Amino acid sequence: RVQLSEDGENWTDLPGGEIDLGEGAVHIQNVPIPAAFNDSEIVHIRWLRGDDERIGNTGTEISSTGTHRISNITISGNNTDPQRVDVLPGDTNHDGIVNSQDVLVLGQYWLSRGPEPVYDFITFEPREVEEWIPAGATFADANGDGIVNQQDLLPIGLNFGKSVQDAPARIARPQPLAAINLAPLKAGEEVDILLQSREAEPLKGLAYRLTLDGLSPRDWSLVKGDVPEWAGPWAQENRLLDFQYQQQNALEEAYVYRGRNAGLEVQDLTVLRIRAENDWPGMALATLEWLSVSRPDGVIEQLSAVDMVSADMAESGGPEIPSVTRLHQNYPNPFNPTTVIRYELSGESQVRLDVFNVIGQHVATLVDTHQQPGAYTFDFDAGDLASGLYIYRLQTAEQVLTKRMMLVK
Repeated sequence: RVQLSEDGENWTDLPGGEIDLGEGAVHIQNVPIPAAFNDSEIVHIRWLRGDDERIGNTGTEISSTGTHRISNITISGNNTDPQRVDVLPGDTNHDGIVNSQDVLVLGQYWLSRGPEPVYDFITFEPREVEEWIPAGATFADANGDGIVNQQDLLPIGLNFGKSVQDAPARIARPQPLAAINLAPLKAGEEVDILLQSREAEPLKGLAYRLTLDGLSPRDWSLVKGDVPEWAGPWAQENRLLDFQYQQQNALEEAYVYRGRNAGLEVQDLTVLRIRAENDWPGMALATLEWLSVSRPDGVIEQLSAVDMVSADMAESGGPEIPSVTRLHQNYPNPFNPTTVIRYELSGESQVRLDVFNVIGQHVATLVDTHQQPGAYTFDFDAGDLASGLYIYRLQTAEQVLTKRMMLVK
């Protein structure tokens, strides 16, 4: 039988939801949701076995094959008061401009279905369509085929950068999120830039825009490497939607989980590898204009506290003296066998940086000296240590900070 719930705890039997599994496929259609659930933002649905009869062949393990399984479940509804709205193909978040943030919306409404529009063009001009349930999915159907899926990336790429007249000024940040100077590179050389939130963020996706000033667009390129570490398992499960777009001296990327999930607590957001295609004439200024994250509850918002760090720790345009003492998450993490530990000192102090195993035994002292205010890095080689969880601790005259790291061999 089938049961429904608004809160996931109190369940009600669905009238007409009993299924007697016999031989062959069983198709149940048009089982109405009771009126008590009308206008509910979320409805939980579960199927319960009504007896203790074994599923599968007698004397074998429970089977996932054959006809005795529930599959191909589709939940749909009719809008009793349909509205007509204008959509712009590619502008999935309905902010008037097409950019990488629109990819995050695809993950939020992944595989949502709705009425197919009369018009099937994907050029950047308004078209009138019937509003979906939920309403936000109306704009996520970027190519107008009645379903939100990977095909909706095409209008985003085709119309990338296009906008209604006042949108760029309306959504622009008053100042860049972060900036950092990059030392000159020779042709073929590369530099890594880490984007890191100052606090762990719950997310299921991110999008950002970065520009490089002081260079010709022909002088650099993005090296397409692995997806962000936190998104690796999603990519292996084929649940990750990714997008990259480079235009003149601007770069945008997006990564998002396809569908609903609980998200992850993430501090190291992503790493960019920039390659010099020609000798750079001088310093380059890398500017992070904005960075947006998709929350597990579907909310998409811009972060306001993100740091940029290059491999050579070039100083950013911010204050020379950090406002607070901070210990950053090591990168990469997990690692094998080397990783970089970064920390910042807001004042002059005796500094000690130690590593302990998971049971508290001291295994290494990395720093034990007097240091001035500023940003510091330490390249930690754990080649002599066994795989496992370790704790690294920064101790100053004023405070003690700790974080965890995972060594995998």
